[in-house]
Amino acid sequence: MKLTRGRGVWPAFWMLGVNFPQAGWPACGEIDIMEQLGTTPGAFTARSTAPDTSGASGPGSSTALPNGAALKRRLSRFCRRLSPDKIEWSLDGTPYFARNPRATARGTRWVFDAPEFLLLNLAIGGNWPGNPDAATTFRKPCSSITCASTGGRRAPLRRSAVTHRLPDA
Repeated sequence: MKLTRGRGVWPAFWMLGVNFPQAGWPACGEIDIMEQLGTTPGAFTARSTAPDTSGASGPGSSTALPNGAALKRRLSRFCRRLSPDKIEWSLDGTPYFARNPRATARGTRWVFDAPEFLLLNLAIGGNWPGNPDAATTFRKPCSSITCASTGGRRAPLRRSAVTHRLPDA
């Protein structure tokens, strides 16, 4: 993803369980692969929300790039990998957060092994992150999305044949 920078923008890359219409939130599960305020181009968050947690109380990670660096203006690869014993978030192949079923509250079902759908959005304005100003830049966040699978086995991740090309805006 190429992230928009500046005041008043909040790009996000996240997933919800396909049972959202029936189960509602947070029972369907939400995985925030990446959220970023445009005023902090060197920091981003990841979070998982489930029936035992919600919103900001969900397990998560705030990551700041070393030495005050910002995400480059090139495409960055944000990834969420699911295996039977954990979910791992990474940026360009470097993990930055993980969660496992053992961390789920007693009596609560692990919801992250069910089918999900993907959301890419760019929130603009509002109370948080504020309104854009003249320095805010807008860009197409990505050109394609590639879905990969291990086929349910503990094996190296391989790309599937599913790549979605996004139209030019």
